[in-house]
Amino acid sequence: MREVDFAPRSAVGRFSVEQVRRARRKAREYGVNGSLLTIGDDNPKFGKTDSESAHIIGLSLAQAKTSGFQVCQHATAGCMRHCVGKQGLARVFQSIPKARKRKTRFFFKDQESFLILLWYEIAREYGKAYELGIPVFCRLNVFSDLDWPKIAPWLFSDFPDIRFYDYTKDKFRYIRFQHGRFPDNYHLTRSYTENMAKRTIDRILGNGGTVAVAFRNGNKREIPETWKGWPVYDGDSDDRRFLDPGAHIIGLRAKGDSVNDETGFVVDWGVE
Repeated sequence: MREVDFAPRSAVGRFSVEQVRRARRKAREYGVNGSLLTIGDDNPKFGKTDSESAHIIGLSLAQAKTSGFQVCQHATAGCMRHCVGKQGLARVFQSIPKARKRKTRFFFKDQESFLILLWYEIAREYGKAYELGIPVFCRLNVFSDLDWPKIAPWLFSDFPDIRFYDYTKDKFRYIRFQHGRFPDNYHLTRSYTENMAKRTIDRILGNGGTVAVAFRNGNKREIPETWKGWPVYDGDSDDRRFLDPGAHIIGLRAKGDSVNDETGFVVDWGVE
């Protein structure tokens, strides 16, 4: 069995073949029979990036507390109502949200086994990309907002060649990121909330950070050039937020049910 053949040199030896096998058995006990990770074009978010130039992987847990466990501690009414985790194929095939819920329960019920299996799958995908000579980008919070540098800090040191990135609504976590207290290979984008003050936006962008905002402009598929006095960068062109220029609003177009949002989660641009 070649369980760890794909591990990067720094990660080899973290977990044994038997530990990985045991973690896989534990996963099955929680109904997780497939991979923990979502790979490339299996997620439309990742499909924005050319699969021939990069290998995109992510962890899709069940959003907010839909699994019975809260993975988005700072979720607002707007983002819970319009979460992209409820859009796309998840609206059509109930097997998708059910699988995410099983993975989330596995994470909370047996975190040790979950992390061993997650480590192995990241190592496996790293190896595949290494053989193709392309970089790996990993988003651990596709629909969640967990503090991964606290949960598993060794993931980032074990895979120094992988670029990890996420969004967060946690202001304290983002402050840690802006103060350089995160691993060098982990990037965060602050997510806009309905009650975010302009002074907060000014402070984040004034320190070189970014804030992602969902915009709506009637029936038009447009985003503004500037908002709140700051330039807007088109965030829909690519999912790799770590490539975004600092001191910018990251403009995202309202999608799915969010086009009818009335909570303030989606911004009607042109209205300051």
